[in-house]
Amino acid sequence: MLQGIQLKKVWVVLAIFNVGLAFTSMANSATLTVTPNWDGVQFSASEAIKTWRIEIVSLAGKRLFDSGFQTKATLNWSYANEQEKSRLANGVYLYIATTQDRAGRVSQHLGKLAILREPIERGPIQLQPTSGGAPKCGTTVTHSITLYRDLICKERDGLIIHGKNITVNLNGHMIQCIGSGYLGSCQGLGRAGAGLVGIKFFNRQLENKNVLITGCLYVCATQGRIIGFNTGLDLIGEEITVRDLTVTGPTAPSVNQNKNPRPGNAVGVRVWSVNCGGSTTDIVNNDISNHAQGVSIFSSCVNVLFNKIHDNNTDSVPHPGGQGISLNGSHPINIQNNRVYRNGEPLVADPTSHVAADAGIRLSGAAPNSLSENNTIMNNMVYENYGDGIYFVGDAVRTNFVACNIVTDNGKDAPPGFFDIAYRHAPPTYLDFWFGNTYGTVVGFTGSPSPDTNKSSCLPLNLPDP
Repeated sequence: MLQGIQLKKVWVVLAIFNVGLAFTSMANSATLTVTPNWDGVQFSASEAIKTWRIEIVSLAGKRLFDSGFQTKATLNWSYANEQEKSRLANGVYLYIATTQDRAGRVSQHLGKLAILREPIERGPIQLQPTSGGAPKCGTTVTHSITLYRDLICKERDGLIIHGKNITVNLNGHMIQCIGSGYLGSCQGLGRAGAGLVGIKFFNRQLENKNVLITGCLYVCATQGRIIGFNTGLDLIGEEITVRDLTVTGPTAPSVNQNKNPRPGNAVGVRVWSVNCGGSTTDIVNNDISNHAQGVSIFSSCVNVLFNKIHDNNTDSVPHPGGQGISLNGSHPINIQNNRVYRNGEPLVADPTSHVAADAGIRLSGAAPNSLSENNTIMNNMVYENYGDGIYFVGDAVRTNFVACNIVTDNGKDAPPGFFDIAYRHAPPTYLDFWFGNTYGTVVGFTGSPSPDTNKSSCLPLNLPDP
């Protein structure tokens, strides 16, 4: 067996921007430049700044780094937690910059940064089939594997992962389920809950760790695909990465087919139970479509980054709603740089169904034990969804950070009652933080600042191609 390349730990800052969160704006001559790189972040002060200080804190408010006041021109921070003498895990963090210019004026700015690292040391990768042959449908995977042909399953699960330090490389091939479910697929088949699953995990959270599932690890003619399962991937464990995959099902017909509708529990990627453990689960650079929900999260510590999430819908009346990304009592979740479009069902979308209305991005929660709080929704393009664009519902959706999103043309092809930004049966909007969003319509939003405050603080969007 040939030895595969061991993946090195790489730290990347995905997004940094400045917002004046109830702080005085810096004068134009007194500027602080923030530059991300592979090894850390460099903060640079202009000559107009006399003294300055950088603090790094977690979303929960825990101080992780404090430079103290200084007079030198630059400061390099290497993603370190100086309290615990360790590098920070994947996630979203705040930095607070306090400056004093030469006229004695003191200003503070708040910014956010997101750290994403590649998985590490997943063990030798099989670059040629073993004597045991290619995996079969329902195989339990305990070591790294590479597919060399398509895997077609007839009303069966695809692969089951059980173990640590595992890479599953689809190598440009597909895992597909065919059967008597929705339009000849396996959507609607299998046990209650997830149903039949393309790639699922052994149902013991602490036994699955450091797992990479990729459509193509090196160079492939096509992207790896998971097709036709009720749930494309069902994630249970710690430090799981899903990247470079197409996860899809049958395209819904233009006319409702109530005789055999797409089931409401059909999900592209479901994050059911992941252990934070100082790390995150990352869903990166995937194309997810043709389920009832594209990404559905019932857990914590998840990054959803650089994905295309579209055309997720049901076509039954009544129906549980179609969403691109659904957070269900989840925190902290980082949703950044995604295209989220054409989710929900045209013509039958129902804004009065507050529990599960159609939406591009939906946050729901119920006190006291199912809180959707301290989540970040930033730098996404959310458009042409048949329900609401960004939709908050429930009595425990609060202290979320929603910034620099473009949310337009949502609800246009649905009955009246849908908006680009919607609060429905949610707490007062002042409990969330909104900055720099571009949108057309809004409902239920009270208080200040308005969702489009500080647009000039936003960087140009970096999104996957349409």
